[in-house]
Amino acid sequence: MEEPADSRPSVDLDEFRSETIADALDVLGDVGAWRLTEPRWVQVETILQSLATAVAAADFDGLRRATAELELIGPVRITRIGATPIVAPPRRVRDITNHLVHQLTAATGDASGRSGNDGGEGSGDRSRPG
Repeated sequence: MEEPADSRPSVDLDEFRSETIADALDVLGDVGAWRLTEPRWVQVETILQSLATAVAAADFDGLRRATAELELIGPVRITRIGATPIVAPPRRVRDITNHLVHQLTAATGDASGRSGNDGGEGSGDRSRPG
């Protein structure tokens, strides 16, 4: 027996968009505290460009995909002895991140700007206790 078309759960697009933006702001707020190798920062910049393209096009599926990629490229918890040195975010990554935070914050009407993290002194990794 087939279910009537109207009995399927409805998707609240406004809620989906709000959650997508909140997720993006959350990971963007962490980027300033990351310490990665130079090649990984190049990958982060590429992902940030994809994220910026999605934001400019109001492409929420693209924004969600780019956010997931950014989360996955983040730092690993264990660094091997003798591994390639890890460094703070390059200026270009900080600039793109801050621009995206301001765009997404404006889109939500949140004037407080959830991040405020430019990777400078005092910007800590909120994911670690202590």
